[in-house]
Amino acid sequence: MYPIDINELSFAYEQRLILNNIKLQVHDGDFLGIVGPNGSGKTTLVKLILGLLRPMHGEVKLYDQLASNFAQRHRIGYIAQRSASINLGFPATVQEVVAAGLLSRHKLFGPLKKLDRLQVDKTIELVGLSSYRRHLLGNLSGGQQQRVFIARALVCNPDLLIFDEPTVGVDAESVDRFYTLLEELHQCHKKTMVLVSHDIGVITTKVNKVACLNRELYFHGDCHEFISNQEQILEQAYQHSVQVLSHNH
Repeated sequence: MYPIDINELSFAYEQRLILNNIKLQVHDGDFLGIVGPNGSGKTTLVKLILGLLRPMHGEVKLYDQLASNFAQRHRIGYIAQRSASINLGFPATVQEVVAAGLLSRHKLFGPLKKLDRLQVDKTIELVGLSSYRRHLLGNLSGGQQQRVFIARALVCNPDLLIFDEPTVGVDAESVDRFYTLLEELHQCHKKTMVLVSHDIGVITTKVNKVACLNRELYFHGDCHEFISNQEQILEQAYQHSVQVLSHNH
């Protein structure tokens, strides 16, 4: 049983093929980076994994259940792009936003138990924002806001974390802290993680598996194998030569 099991998956928008015959498995403990050019189907694939879209052909399973029927939503944590996640005008504190991640276990607006409040504070501490827990979300920096949303996804202690371009619109210093946090979640907390990113040079220093996507899957395997052959793989996937910039994150 895999956290994510994708078999012969195809998907189209209005007869325009977006994904074609994708086969991919994510094992327990994997940290998978999904890379590919803009418009390659990466975000569509994430939506299919989350059960927000239904395949045209094939299937997506989460822990041996069809993604569209997956009932144990608390097992999955999802962090989107910052711009897609935030309503800065909503007057919520960091504690309140993180506590919202527990709604899958409680009735809407029901009171939190003492253990839940402790879990919220513990999760805020994990992302390094304890001193900001009573601050309004809209008063935080972009990087701090993104860490709040990571905490919201973590508070239910999910088995699987999915990040879709989470560093877009985040300053460089916060990006460094973000990747440090991801490494801690993977190595110390043994989380299974999927990270969609355009920044190939960075994520190949963090992940242990890589999938290279452009409507079709051009590579899925060990990160070291990808790095050894990345020039050829990327040229096939991007359909032109690609220069990968390395960063010291």
